[in-house]
Amino acid sequence: MQQLLTELKPGYASQAVYQVLERVFGEHFRTEQTQVKTIPNAELSAASLQSPDDLEATYREKRSEGYQGYVANVTETCDPENKLQLITKVQVASNNSDDDQFLAEALPNLKERSDLDECTPMAVTEGNSPTRCWLNKG
Repeated sequence: MQQLLTELKPGYASQAVYQVLERVFGEHFRTEQTQVKTIPNAELSAASLQSPDDLEATYREKRSEGYQGYVANVTETCDPENKLQLITKVQVASNNSDDDQFLAEALPNLKERSDLDECTPMAVTEGNSPTRCWLNKG
């Protein structure tokens, strides 16, 4: 594959399909002396290409399970006095993003749009369900 990349580079380096092939080779293979060898799964980066059909999908292990693709965080109203609960924010990022970062990014805007106080987390739970955070009202 390395020889193929070398031969195709002058005519195709600016083409997206060539760049994907080059990325696959660079992220999943290495040259040792004169041999090309696959990089073992344990050594692959979480940001390595997971699918040539989706260049932004990433890999993540959480609670000893592997996940490919993306991660999402949904913020919703959850006041028992409300007859209707609404989704107020949807965040989507690469699968190797940190859950805590979603919360940190969502809180300032949530405070602006609601009657929450300083948005101090009262409890954060994590189990087989998404991370949840309850906040004090002002």
